[in-house]
Amino acid sequence: MAQIKSLYTGSKHTIISFSGIGNTLQGTNLEFYNLKNHDYNVIWVLDETKSWFNNINPKEIIKHIKTDKVYALGNSMGAFNATMFATCYNIDKVLGFAPQYSVDPTIVPWEKRWIAEAQKIKRFKYPEMKFIPWTDYTFISGHKGYETKHMDLIPNNTNINKLVTYGSHDVATKFKESNNLYDVINLYFKEDKVIEQSYLDSLFT
Repeated sequence: MAQIKSLYTGSKHTIISFSGIGNTLQGTNLEFYNLKNHDYNVIWVLDETKSWFNNINPKEIIKHIKTDKVYALGNSMGAFNATMFATCYNIDKVLGFAPQYSVDPTIVPWEKRWIAEAQKIKRFKYPEMKFIPWTDYTFISGHKGYETKHMDLIPNNTNINKLVTYGSHDVATKFKESNNLYDVINLYFKEDKVIEQSYLDSLFT
């Protein structure tokens, strides 16, 4: 099940913003609230049972889309959900912060942070990230601990850009606190440019 809130501004660009596990529908705004001030149509999606896409019906999201140019965005579980939604709809680009490749204990037995949530998933229809060759992906991870282990599981395909910056699971928060979050988002989506590792490094020097 998903709660969905949409805002249509008349923009040619639509971002579908998938929440992390710590958010209510209002809380999705805490992660990427100001998207509405950057000339995007926005569809906020709350995975209310914290299912890692397993309880989400993509058709309920698709009916809110009104443009050809569509992007998906998420943090943590939201990055997983954004990635999986691209297998259900023609998404131009996916941007994921602190991506979690899986919570299925048979795939990531070392991942102990989301055990309570994973135990509530009765059947893993989507046990791990899947990728579509015509979608462009950029993932930004912290350099500590489990974050790099998840990034290592993401394949090194030509359409997948994997970047690492200072921090742990809080990379999106760090970008927001330094007033760089929407610069990164706009560079990738609206300006249609590749996010370079050197660019990220320059933001925190």
